Amino acid sequence: FGPTVSEDGTTFRVWSPGARKLELVLHPETPYERRLPFERQAEGFWQAWAPGVAGGTRYRLRRDDRWPQPDPASPFQPDGVFGPSEVVDFGAYRWRHDDWQGLAADEVVLYEVHVACLDAAGSGTYEDLRRRLPELAELGITALKLMPLATAAGAHNWGYDGVFHLAPLAAYGRPQQLQRLVDEAHGLGLAVLLDVVTNHFGPEGNPMWQMSRGFFHREANTAWGPGPRFDREAVLAYFEQMAWHFAHHYRFDGHRVDAVHAIPAAERRPHLERLARGQAAG
Repeated sequence: FGPTVSEDGTTFRVWSPGARKLELVLHPETPYERRLPFERQAEGFWQAWAPGVAGGTRYRLRRDDRWPQPDPASPFQPDGVFGPSEVVDFGAYRWRHDDWQGLAADEVVLYEVHVACLDAAGSGTYEDLRRRLPELAELGITALKLMPLATAAGAHNWGYDGVFHLAPLAAYGRPQQLQRLVDEAHGLGLAVLLDVVTNHFGPEGNPMWQMSRGFFHREANTAWGPGPRFDREAVLAYFEQMAWHFAHHYRFDGHRVDAVHAIPAAERRPHLERLARGQAAG
């Protein structure tokens, strides 16, 4: 799912099994103002190759000649849930603490953090937290757990109604700043975990509903809205990629999964097994 950057361009993949036509719309603010067609692949996927498109390029997806939408698997939403998606070159960050080996479970002294709350005005950022890391390590903390980062509507959010599960909220900073936060935490001997919400999408700005409505149960709602169909391979794969994404590109050490009880019992175990597989592969 989403864009994959290479040396000479970017490959985009989208799951939209009901679409008749799909176009990549490269944002006018980039030097690559153009539209490119997707080609239909197996299992409801579509793929497009965009030569010359690199990190920082903004884009949208246009299904069946409708109004262009952000990418449900966007890696970054710099202008919020209704703005264009942005391609991210995760390989641009140079990691300093490649020797980090993680912690044993009995070494974990967990400290839960809401990034915004590191500022008295509720406008805290990754940089604010990064500057506090030595203080937290001195207290005896050995692991941070960041409350959910998935992009949701608005500039302030508790994180539990995200609609872009692979895109950390722009109000806290850019992807490289999150990479640097995790990197410096590891340098101080701190593990970093991420709280994730997989049992539902938020109520506003969800492009998956337009692009791939079959992603959701129509009859089995959670308390917060339609739940993902974890009986479908593409849905399991999407969230497995989410776990891999944060383990591989950001080097998070693990996840806390919110409200697992809200996932239908028959679908719960396969989902958790795939999340664990994604984390291990990352």
